Amino acid sequence: MASRLAGFNTLPANGVPRPDVLIVARGGGSVEDLWAFNEEVVVRAAAASAIPLISAVGHETDTTLIDFASDLRAPTPTAAAEMAVPVRAELVATVADCAARLVGSTARGLEDRRNRVQHLARALPNPRRVLDDAGLKLDDRAERLKLALPNLLHRRHADLDRSAAQLRHPRELLAAKTHQLDSLSTRLTHAIKSAVQAEKSRQEKHSLRLEQTGQRLAPAVTRLLAEQARRLDASAKLLESYSYKNVLDRGFAVIRDDAGKLVSAADAQAGAAWSIEFKDGTTDVVVGANAPPAPPRPKKGKDDVRQGSLL
Repeated sequence: MASRLAGFNTLPANGVPRPDVLIVARGGGSVEDLWAFNEEVVVRAAAASAIPLISAVGHETDTTLIDFASDLRAPTPTAAAEMAVPVRAELVATVADCAARLVGSTARGLEDRRNRVQHLARALPNPRRVLDDAGLKLDDRAERLKLALPNLLHRRHADLDRSAAQLRHPRELLAAKTHQLDSLSTRLTHAIKSAVQAEKSRQEKHSLRLEQTGQRLAPAVTRLLAEQARRLDASAKLLESYSYKNVLDRGFAVIRDDAGKLVSAADAQAGAAWSIEFKDGTTDVVVGANAPPAPPRPKKGKDDVRQGSLL
């Protein structure tokens, strides 16, 4: 069945005419008889068919997988044939019914548009009345314009006369300004004198304060210098007490190498040049030069535990 469906779809265009519709039909039977229409290859072939497919397998209560893959399902093979080739009278009746519905809907649409236009026409004002109202407004504005210009000129003349009446004579203005200038000059003179007097008083106060500060500063500096000298003497004495010079006074000496670094017995090498600082001066020496042999040290023996003689 799958190969037949694929064969119909692969018919050449210039050979045997391809069918307009395919009907897969079978009479009723058991589940085993109808199981071939549940095969995957059949269902895939039905789904891949480019030609419209009507499935009519078994009775109306029978359902197979090809019914879901086909374009249309018929309950019986007869119903499939009727779906593929409908009755002409029914087609004519259907077309006539569609035409009647189309004509009715078109008429209703035209009627609806006519009613809307009529409603809009009622809402629009009368053009003649609109023109008459506009003419009346224009005449009123023209009459008011004729009267507005003289009234405006009259008001401007009245304002000018009122302003002219408020103007003062130049001599009066000059006299008023001269009086105002004299008053300001007098106030400025008094203000300058007051400022000069206040500044003089402030300078005198600062001079007195500076003199008093200078009188207090001299004793304070003297005390400060004495205190600093006392602290310096104490620090010098403390530093002298910490100096190694005091150790040299007790008979010790400081030994340094030629680089000025302190040395120890472990640094003694024959021929090394050292300097020895005593309390009264410094002497240069050479390690191992004309050194007398060291006296032998007494050997340590066992302690005599016996009591010694008193004589």
